[in-house]
Amino acid sequence: MKYIRYKAEFLDVYGAPISLIDPDQRKQRAIREEAIEEALAKPNGTKADAKWEPARIEEATFADLICIMADGIPYGPQPAKDEPPLRSNHEERGFATHVIRAFRDQEDGHVILEEKALEWLVNELKENGDFAYKGTVPVLLLERLEGDDAFLTAREQADLEDAEKKATKGKGMTPVEEEAPATA
Repeated sequence: MKYIRYKAEFLDVYGAPISLIDPDQRKQRAIREEAIEEALAKPNGTKADAKWEPARIEEATFADLICIMADGIPYGPQPAKDEPPLRSNHEERGFATHVIRAFRDQEDGHVILEEKALEWLVNELKENGDFAYKGTVPVLLLERLEGDDAFLTAREQADLEDAEKKATKGKGMTPVEEEAPATA
């Protein structure tokens, strides 16, 4: 397991926040339905007259960027018309699921990832990051995942494990102490 240091804020190379289309389909559907209602409310309005902008995440976090990228697999050049479409295999989808869950559930300034899932994520960013994001975002993501300060130190990791053990101690079944029988 690898303990990745997590800092939510993620800025582009110019120091500005990154804006992404929100992957939440419920939000997108609600915006679309509202635009259609407004278009139909106008005299002679039709569904075709509806215009809307997709919901956006205005300041995407490190986790947002990683999760959206992992959920969008497979990436690569578009195949020719006579070739089959790009498809991910079961193992890739498993790694993507593990990465998304780990980053979605991150807490206390760290993300715990299996080494194979981290290796898959890094390779995917190196090979296909430019299909997922334009510009320098893939490079900045890789810096966070491979940089000198990317992982917790062994001491920080041990401290976290100790704190976790202390937090779970006593939450399970504990034996009930029997009282000694009273003597007369």
